[in-house]
Amino acid sequence: MTHQYEYQGCKGVKAIAEKFGINYSTLLKRLQRGFDIEQAVTMPRCAQVAQVKYEHKGQQGMRAISKLVEISEATLYGRLSEGMTLKEAIEMPKQKTGMSEEQRKANQIGIKKPDAMSSCWATALGVQL
Repeated sequence: MTHQYEYQGCKGVKAIAEKFGINYSTLLKRLQRGFDIEQAVTMPRCAQVAQVKYEHKGQQGMRAISKLVEISEATLYGRLSEGMTLKEAIEMPKQKTGMSEEQRKANQIGIKKPDAMSSCWATALGVQL
């Protein structure tokens, strides 16, 4: 069963929405959520103005801050999600990732004496002994 709404001489949700400058689907959703017609029509529009959450040295927004401090946005957001303040996240020293050249060479496995290789492996690898 559908409801027939009437408000200040307008009949129907579409007519009410047009008269009061409300998006039809917005008005319909408000009614579906249980608001009466007067509340649904007079409810102030939610202001979805982007609020600046982060500011550092005159730069607003995480993208601008990350460029200024030369740390990736993802790193800063990750540090903030761990509970750090913006100042702590920026001042934390960069962590070295990966292995140094010395470590890489130490972990490198190679054949130093191809003549010690079995003939089967030599054939498989295309090495001539």
